Amino acid sequence: MCIFKTTFAMEALIILCILVYLIKKFFEGLFDDGDDDHTIDRVDSYDKCINAVSKLRRHCYNEPKLYLRSGRMPNSNEQLLEIRTHRGYCAVFNLSAIRIWPKSFLDLLQDRSLTRFTSNPYTNKVLRQFGVPSRELNRRIII
Repeated sequence: MCIFKTTFAMEALIILCILVYLIKKFFEGLFDDGDDDHTIDRVDSYDKCINAVSKLRRHCYNEPKLYLRSGRMPNSNEQLLEIRTHRGYCAVFNLSAIRIWPKSFLDLLQDRSLTRFTSNPYTNKVLRQFGVPSRELNRRIII
């Protein structure tokens, strides 16, 4: 009889541990979907551009916001456009290096379902070169 109680107690303990583990994983899944990507990609080719746009799209699926900033590199003639998401992913596009832009990049910039935040009028000028109307760029924040 004593062996039966010990086996039952051990089984109950194992089941309890499994339940605690599953509940913990469930709540972690609710608050952290594991898709945070705190990386910075330098984009200076057609293929890298396609990959960066797919990452930006994936990160904007639940919260369609993009944070944009542009400028020139000191001591060079490179014009850069930085696009960040709320999840920490950042793609820095070298506008001077890429001659032919993928359609997916142009669609991303012109997508009306995305809210774009810019920090300076120069960024608005750069985006207008890609066909983004200025009336869609009136929301400004300091990045």
